[in-house]
Amino acid sequence: MDKDYFCPFCDKENVYICGIKNLHFTGDPKNMSIRQCPNCKKYFLFIYLYAHLGYGENLLLYRMELKNDEAEYLKNVIESCPDSNNEECSCPAHKILDEFEMKNSDRRVVIIDDVDSW
Repeated sequence: MDKDYFCPFCDKENVYICGIKNLHFTGDPKNMSIRQCPNCKKYFLFIYLYAHLGYGENLLLYRMELKNDEAEYLKNVIESCPDSNNEECSCPAHKILDEFEMKNSDRRVVIIDDVDSW
């Protein structure tokens, strides 16, 4: 089990609901997933990526706590994607997820921010 995906409120492992691959502004793939705590029923959006920067590579993992209506909306958006494993898919779901992430950047809780410098 990966402790990075445990609930910050009750320390239970979050259950994967759905996910989508997207592109970070650096052009690197990022994985976005909705997970739910089976104990306290809270939802989270997790974003995991390796960003290749001019000075090295940065492994990032962060989460956002979601309200129930946000989780349901984002779940429906992700499930509307015809190819959620293709970060270059041109359906609206990828843009909607990116916009949600950017508009809510103040809600991010960084779990891993590991820079590998060259």
